[in-house]
Amino acid sequence: MNNLPNKITLKLIKSWTWEEYISYGMMVRALKDGCQWALGDLARGIEKQYGENAIGKFAKEIGINEKSLIEYRRVALQYPLKSHRMRFLSFSHHQRALKAEKPLEVLRMAHDNEWSIRQLDRFLIEERSADCKHEWEDFKICKLCGKKIPLTK
Repeated sequence: MNNLPNKITLKLIKSWTWEEYISYGMMVRALKDGCQWALGDLARGIEKQYGENAIGKFAKEIGINEKSLIEYRRVALQYPLKSHRMRFLSFSHHQRALKAEKPLEVLRMAHDNEWSIRQLDRFLIEERSADCKHEWEDFKICKLCGKKIPLTK
């Protein structure tokens, strides 16, 4: 298992076509996302069988940051069914969508519109600011960074 990155790295010595780079890049991204889901599901199992305190011990023994593992578990708990995990969207898409009131609807929109993480973040900022009824009506939320910008009169 530990040889996979080395095999890919060794193949980089050869001259690749653009399409080969894209193909391997997509494969590695899928492996990364799959690992995050798998670690989240493992943490769910550890917690169920051994209790929440066992997650830290498990994280240490497998050499992963405990906070990362807890976050993977949090996301996996929100999408327990494989049918809710959209294959063509990254783990990060699923993680960010949890900020929405209806995460599955947001994921479908992200999938249908082929949104990047950044585009999804912008949508979520717009969605939150549209529902916000703060007294700061003389401010606008920047779509790029989410900061409040005073409106000039």
